[in-house]
Amino acid sequence: MKLLVKGIFIVICGVLSVGSFSNPVDAEDVSVKAAVSSKTVELGSALTLTVTIDGAQEVPPVQLPKIEGVETRYLGPNIRVSTINGAKFHSMGVRFSVIPLKTGQFQIPALTISLDGKDYTTTPIDITVMAATAGPPGQTGAKDKDAASSLQDKIFIVLGTSKKETYVSEPIPVVIKLFINDLAVKNVQYPSLEHDGFAVEDFPEPRRGRQTLGDVNYQVMEFRTFIYPTRTGDLNLGPAHLGANIMIKNSRREDMPGEFNDIFTDDLFDNFLGRYETKTIMLESANIGLKVLPLPPEGRPQDFSGGVGKYNFDITVSPAEVKVGDPLTVRMKIAGDGNLQAVNFPLFKTSPDFKVYDPKITSQNGEKVLEQVIIPNHDQVKELPAVSFSFFDPADKQYHTITKGPFPLLVSPLAKGEESKVVGLTAPAMGAKPVAGPEELGRDIRFIKESIGRVQRQGNILYRQPGFILSVILLVMVWLGLFVNFEYRKRIMTDVRWARRLQAPRQAQEGLAQAGNFLRQNDVRNFYDRIYKTLQDYFGNNFHLSSADVTLGGIETRLKPQHKNNAALASLREIFAECELVRFACAQVSEEKMKNIFQKTQEVIDFFERNYK
Repeated sequence: MKLLVKGIFIVICGVLSVGSFSNPVDAEDVSVKAAVSSKTVELGSALTLTVTIDGAQEVPPVQLPKIEGVETRYLGPNIRVSTINGAKFHSMGVRFSVIPLKTGQFQIPALTISLDGKDYTTTPIDITVMAATAGPPGQTGAKDKDAASSLQDKIFIVLGTSKKETYVSEPIPVVIKLFINDLAVKNVQYPSLEHDGFAVEDFPEPRRGRQTLGDVNYQVMEFRTFIYPTRTGDLNLGPAHLGANIMIKNSRREDMPGEFNDIFTDDLFDNFLGRYETKTIMLESANIGLKVLPLPPEGRPQDFSGGVGKYNFDITVSPAEVKVGDPLTVRMKIAGDGNLQAVNFPLFKTSPDFKVYDPKITSQNGEKVLEQVIIPNHDQVKELPAVSFSFFDPADKQYHTITKGPFPLLVSPLAKGEESKVVGLTAPAMGAKPVAGPEELGRDIRFIKESIGRVQRQGNILYRQPGFILSVILLVMVWLGLFVNFEYRKRIMTDVRWARRLQAPRQAQEGLAQAGNFLRQNDVRNFYDRIYKTLQDYFGNNFHLSSADVTLGGIETRLKPQHKNNAALASLREIFAECELVRFACAQVSEEKMKNIFQKTQEVIDFFERNYK
């Protein structure tokens, strides 16, 4: 529908200009104007500032000064070259997004732009930012009684703890709350927390809810975790940082003189449908001061390993009946609300009664588990000694000890014949029988040869045959060819941008061939239609645009800086202008002019093929 309206407008302009057509001339008055899409905007919305320069082909970069209370973002240029009654008109609009950060009155100051040695100054623009009267899409609920007066009041984070004084290694619950009022927010990141002097657990999935502060109702996301002080003294926790994207609503455009608010611009349709832009923000909370106390030395058990909090301790030993040399499995488990990483298990050590192996320790689901293998050395062992686990409880400021055991054991001696045998000893005192029969030297032991002796070839080796090597090379080459062909076809099917660039020169040659046929037939209208369509398709394929979206201004903005002022671009401007005159203004041209346009089209395409890849 949008393309149809544009096409009708262009045809009407062409028909109206036929009677008054004359040779093209460049007669333009330079002017600079600034306008905004709306002088009244709600907090949480954005407006568009457009600086329009008419009548100048070379425009310096336009920069906005820092404006207190608003944030500006460069959107890009919009260039248009039109020909009306034979005169060329150049117009360029430089657009900025203006995002208010608080309510009140603001002014976009006058901007001065130097063109050809002369200064042009715009008029200052006053903007009124009001409190939001309704939330953007995705928000529900009526307007709060007292609306927030700044963007920082609409979205912020708060860091909180339940304690201001604590002990070293004590678990401290921490909550980071994200407050949102009348804003559409997406892509909320997990918070980060500056924690010098603390150990911090990972944040789980956040909780969602609502909370009222004063008379304002907020949506809330809560991130909860635990921290553990690692040293004593006065420490600072935080600040916390959290990133998110907020959706800023663009205000509806008003009439903006000199700006492209006609059917040539897509903005009219975009704003009619409503458009939002994304603003990335990084929120920061205040920090919290904590006083970390050392653990008291009074009453500290000798086996205390650093556990602070409330813990449960359990131990099992199995089996309870074994033979000498059979393994026992000791399983200990510690669970609680403290820092399990700082907790150590009581361990058994090797002794005349037991042989002890290194333990295996795992942590999962808020529990720390130890498994250790112990082997009794003789049948006089009656029990496994008791073990104790001590911790400090900050609630009552006392040390506690949990003792488990002793664990009774029934260790049986080995039956006759199950004792360990030492082979090869004949002394009766050792209690072992001699090996039956003499040992045959050389059968059980393979001696290392000092020399490998004579080496000779044993038959023909397949992989050394020339035919085999040639076959392998051919197979590798065939496989590489198939692989390259597969990757090529796969990229053509999946990488549309690359495929379009690949076919751009071939399609351009086909279009030029058709234009050459029309040139020989002296078919003026079809010749210029084909030239224009060939350039549209060529640059559309190179810049990954639809043909309808290819304009001279769009091509200029996408070119590399070193190509923006060369002869090829000047030829391109001339070709587009000539095509517009003939296609829509029905101008009469000579065959010599057509040949000149055909040659310049070939040169433009050849230049960009050689220099813009």
